[in-house]
Amino acid sequence: MGTPIDHVKYQVSLDIVDEYTEDITYNDDAGVAITHTSDTVRGRHFTEVGKTLGGGVSSSSHIPLALTGIVGYGTTDGAADYGNVLGDGTHFAIGAEATAYDVMFIKHTGFEYDSGLGTTANTNKLDVFIETAANTYFKICSLNPGGAIVLPNTPALVSACTFMVARNAGSESIAVEYLVIT
Repeated sequence: MGTPIDHVKYQVSLDIVDEYTEDITYNDDAGVAITHTSDTVRGRHFTEVGKTLGGGVSSSSHIPLALTGIVGYGTTDGAADYGNVLGDGTHFAIGAEATAYDVMFIKHTGFEYDSGLGTTANTNKLDVFIETAANTYFKICSLNPGGAIVLPNTPALVSACTFMVARNAGSESIAVEYLVIT
């Protein structure tokens, strides 16, 4: 077993924002109503929700987790091993087949792959899939550039199946940052 880690922490936060410009009506010196529309866009929580939604976990229930069970990052240098999501629609495997994970992290870097994290922006979405049978996929979500998802306690999928990502549109590659811990 590799070097144990103490715990895993993750958080999620969601704001649903209503943007608006403010109209101000006032009377001038002659008593004539004048309406002024502000050029400033203002934001507030969407009325039906009215707050930020969020939650977080600091879990030590899976300890001892071992660094040898981490895929997607080097075990000693802390550098990401970016995945190359090809521009031809090929699915890229996140983790191994038929393996349960304590934590899975997937991030659309917002950049193309170029022997790692490239410098050319990529504005296409990154689709996240569960492989339900060999080469049969069920999409669970799409990530915008810069977006990320944490999936805790993922089950082992059926034989020869795993979690996958693929680009949503376009023909450019996407550099994906990912990490799975068993």
